[in-house]
Amino acid sequence: MRETWKTLALGGGALVLAVLAWVTTPEPSTPAAPQDRGQPFFPEFTNPNAATSLEVVEFDEQTSRARPFKVLNRDGRWTIPSRYNYPADGGSRLPAIAADVIALEKADIVSDEARDQERCGVLDPLDETLPTTKGRGTRITVKGTNEKMLADIIVGKAVEGRSSLRYVRLPGQRRTYVARMDHLIVSTRFADWIDRNLLQVDREDIDQILILREALALRKKARDVWEAAGMSSAETIDMFRLNLVITKLVEMEVADVQPKPPSVTASLTTASGPTKLLRSDVADLAAKGFSFTPAGQMLASQGEVVVHTSTGIFYVLRFGAVAHGGGDNVYLLISTGFDPSAARGAVPDAVRTRVERLRARFAPWYYVVSNDSVKKIRLSRHDLIKSRTRSPTP
Repeated sequence: MRETWKTLALGGGALVLAVLAWVTTPEPSTPAAPQDRGQPFFPEFTNPNAATSLEVVEFDEQTSRARPFKVLNRDGRWTIPSRYNYPADGGSRLPAIAADVIALEKADIVSDEARDQERCGVLDPLDETLPTTKGRGTRITVKGTNEKMLADIIVGKAVEGRSSLRYVRLPGQRRTYVARMDHLIVSTRFADWIDRNLLQVDREDIDQILILREALALRKKARDVWEAAGMSSAETIDMFRLNLVITKLVEMEVADVQPKPPSVTASLTTASGPTKLLRSDVADLAAKGFSFTPAGQMLASQGEVVVHTSTGIFYVLRFGAVAHGGGDNVYLLISTGFDPSAARGAVPDAVRTRVERLRARFAPWYYVVSNDSVKKIRLSRHDLIKSRTRSPTP
């Protein structure tokens, strides 16, 4: 009995000590710092127009590599460095994103523990020392003049059951926050950062379309009224399909670009047209599906489409081979010129200037576009012309 009481006494003493230890141990620094809640992440960043660059870094778990995407204002010109400094439509887009970054506030604190960062998806995608490829977030960096850091944040997973809330963390800090991200949507798709109207033409200005492989010539007679060369009185244009063709021409989505050899660019920029090319240039064009006849005429492996406008400016779209590493995408060459028959007298200076600007815009690039879009543009006569429906004889 004495041993039993002794054991109980020791056990009780241990329990008291455990309770005392639990009561007197300082609470860890956990999600409870009220001074952080409701505060902006970047209090010194107040002017969205101060942003001169945006970099977004995502992490590809399949390849275990970070994928950066950047837009940069250099001497007043927005470009995409990762795409050979192709012109970006960033003049209005980046300030809007910067304004959303400025508005970011610390809605709540989740954890000060590094072990929670993977679960929240806020591990740094640029940290090559991490042992795991899981739980990497998207790092958004905004800089100003002279590379001044304006904002730098890692955006993680959505909060369970609250899609408008995301876990976020500042690089180099342990604390993970929750922030409302209703409006901050940053795309890394190339197509979202360039002028969506590749030809820079109004659909109402398109008055002729020639699908050369099909020997199909379409001409606009009036608004939404078209005819085709050789069309009989018993036939009519399928306007639904033709309108889709025009939509694809005006809203052609560019998946990527690749630069042409400098001498090819110089040749295509001249008003007199292509000049003699180097053998290496010819080989480069041939690899992308563009060859030449003995007379020097360029041929495209997947056909050509000519788009004529009411101003007299026309575009020649040449569709080439499947793009390397581009899935189902194909190469596209675009050239432009002026139809002399459209001018009543001298060519207006404004039109001449526009042709030169367009020629300079298209000459440096092989465009990479969806083959699905090409198929919807390069339709056959059978696709676009149908027999008129006749009312039954009474």
